[in-house]
Amino acid sequence: MAKTEIKEPAVRKQLPRHSFETRQKALEIFKNGGGYKNCAKALNIPVYTARDWHRSYLIGTFRAEKGARQQVYTAEQKATVLRLRREEGKSYNQISQMTKVNRATVLQWIHKANKEAAEVSPTIN
Repeated sequence: MAKTEIKEPAVRKQLPRHSFETRQKALEIFKNGGGYKNCAKALNIPVYTARDWHRSYLIGTFRAEKGARQQVYTAEQKATVLRLRREEGKSYNQISQMTKVNRATVLQWIHKANKEAAEVSPTIN
């Protein structure tokens, strides 16, 4: 009988997202006549990202403002979400409804906090 290998699921590499401030600075560089290589070096971002942004700028589609759907949460809101889950055992949906934080964001914060906690204090067998 042939032996079958169990493969680990592929882990998708999460690409870094650049901040609103970085995009604003890039826009200023482009407006002042700077090229994408200068922009990449000045902002310490990948040259390919700067190149794509510069191309978008040249054709008028580069956006450096926050999107209408992009929500910014405070540290207090995040702390409240984590407290509701850890101390009160609330569900993701309950936390989302109580705090007005998107459910996917609640889920992401909790999973990240759990992962960080596991890295800090691994269990000893």
